[in-house]
Amino acid sequence: MSTTTTENRGGARAPLVELNEAERRRYSFRRALAVAAGLEARQSFESEVSEEIARQLPSSYQKRGGVFIPTVMSRAALDAHTPGRGAELVSEVAGPFITALRKRALVLSLGARLLTGLAGNLALPRQDTSGGAQWAADNPVADYAQTNLTLSQVPLKPRLLVSSTTFTRQLLVQSTPSVDEVVAEDMAQASAVALDQAAVHGSGAGSEPLGLYNVSSGVAEVNFAGPPTLPKVVEMERRVAAADGETDPAAAGYLTTPEVRERAKLTEEFSGTGIRLWRDGRMNDRRAEATNQLAKNLGAGHDEHACVYGIWSELVVGEWGAIEVLANPYTLAAKGLVQVTGFYLADLAPRHPESFCKSKGLVP
Repeated sequence: MSTTTTENRGGARAPLVELNEAERRRYSFRRALAVAAGLEARQSFESEVSEEIARQLPSSYQKRGGVFIPTVMSRAALDAHTPGRGAELVSEVAGPFITALRKRALVLSLGARLLTGLAGNLALPRQDTSGGAQWAADNPVADYAQTNLTLSQVPLKPRLLVSSTTFTRQLLVQSTPSVDEVVAEDMAQASAVALDQAAVHGSGAGSEPLGLYNVSSGVAEVNFAGPPTLPKVVEMERRVAAADGETDPAAAGYLTTPEVRERAKLTEEFSGTGIRLWRDGRMNDRRAEATNQLAKNLGAGHDEHACVYGIWSELVVGEWGAIEVLANPYTLAAKGLVQVTGFYLADLAPRHPESFCKSKGLVP
């Protein structure tokens, strides 16, 4: 187990505690929960990891008395006997675990930058305009014209994302396959889905980040006034390129709803050619993904669907410290349940809003 405070690109730090391969195999999420709930002794490898993470956190971090874990997790109400609630995990021979259906979280997979190990508020310096150059005669009569670059900041601050679940005491000490995998995956997905939703539609109110659809300036908008067509798709790309937002063409891509994808797959680029607008996971030779995360009730008629085209590496997602898991074995003790709550600090923002374009009036 190693600790680091080395900064990486963007001012972020590496993870507070890094486990090697053998330590990752040794670490048990189930055991960490059992320790937090008082079901196992605190002298364990998981408690050592938690204590080391706590030592690396800034003194201003609000500790709640739980256990720090080195991965993102949360959610699922499981128990050892009730069908559908965890009984399927307790057996001598268990088959592959079947996870619940959930919305697809795609922002990070499209290329958003993840900054880990942050401490305190972060301000990413941004150059808004650049200096210029000009051709000039030798020994001119007048001074050369001066052009100055201008700077601003993209602020990120820790925003609290909370997820919770309940487990039976028995499940925390008896499960096959390991409850570690099941709950860690579910918690990671729960957090990823919430971040994904905020990246596109976050209101910016309260503790919720501001999503691309609600950024007040910089993000371009194209009015489809109907179903998806090649000219409108090309216009989205043109708007980004015209604003010099096409910083990383390899990270360009579309994100929209399954209904828009369906219509695009049935729409020809040009009439009579048989070539579909959406084919092989791409639109106009750019990566294209669909998820129910995006809204389907926009506009005055509440029937417009969302679609975002952008250079996704220009979206920054930051996370602070580590996940703190608080186990409460008392509130539901009469039912033999342990209530678990995960606290995750994260934020997101576009480095350059001009690298994104959103749809308007898109009705599949």
